[in-house]
Amino acid sequence: MSEPKFMETVTVRLIAKAAVVICMCMIGQPHVALAKTSQWMTAKEARGWVKREIIRPRLLMKSVRCKYTPGPKGEGRQSTLLKFTYGANPSGKRWRYAWGNRIPFHNRRNVKQGYKMVSNMAFRRPSGLKLGCAVWQR
Repeated sequence: MSEPKFMETVTVRLIAKAAVVICMCMIGQPHVALAKTSQWMTAKEARGWVKREIIRPRLLMKSVRCKYTPGPKGEGRQSTLLKFTYGANPSGKRWRYAWGNRIPFHNRRNVKQGYKMVSNMAFRRPSGLKLGCAVWQR
């Protein structure tokens, strides 16, 4: 007798999860259910990865996270790690991303061109230099 009750509970949970996904899609937020996240990678690795995994398949970059890690050569470019969240792009939105110490400059330029910042993060290296990363969509 415990098996049918167990199956009933599992079925109810699956139906509830499906209902949540359907609701998210109906309110215009399919990215919540369908988004993928990359692993942490250096900026050099990220350049090729973004071209191969996001640009060529015409996916949408949703957010970027960045952090400092001590590198073998000190506080060079490779001491910044990036992690991307991306997903389907059915509406064909355009996007841009940037990282480094010139995020305010990129933001002014992108806003003038009609882009809206959707993700922004910053950190400070031990030397005191403030770096950030951001994503804009249009």
